[in-house]
Amino acid sequence: MKKTLYELLELKPEATQTEIDHAYAVAKTRLQPAIDRADADALNLSRLLKDGYRILSDPERRARYDASIQAQAQIERSQLVYESVGSTRIGLGVVITLLLLVAGGIWVHLKLLDRAENIRVEYAEAVRQKQAEKEKAQTTTIEAIPMPQAAPGIEREPGKP
Repeated sequence: MKKTLYELLELKPEATQTEIDHAYAVAKTRLQPAIDRADADALNLSRLLKDGYRILSDPERRARYDASIQAQAQIERSQLVYESVGSTRIGLGVVITLLLLVAGGIWVHLKLLDRAENIRVEYAEAVRQKQAEKEKAQTTTIEAIPMPQAAPGIEREPGKP
């Protein structure tokens, strides 16, 4: 089956109005015997030819039709490119996503390790401080020990206990 109205009427996209009129007349003449026999395919083709002639004869409709053909061609080219490298793109996208997830996981893991190290250091410092306070409380100086007092009324001689 023909893809465009230009192919249906066997015209080039740059065809003039005269060429369009002539191509439509030739195509209709070729189809006439089949149309006379009420051939369904010929009738459908005849309708397509009439619609094509109507579109290509009107400059405004022809401009819109040409734009739609170009858009369709662009879509088909994009589709071909996507089909040819689509699996590679998808694979590469998946690989990049996985690498980012792994890198993010490693970063989080390193941050957690760093935080755990900070907590360990803080805990060790707190234990050291508690131990130092405990040792300070156990260490007493002579000055801190109270001297026994003599009983009232008894005098002590100096140097004797």
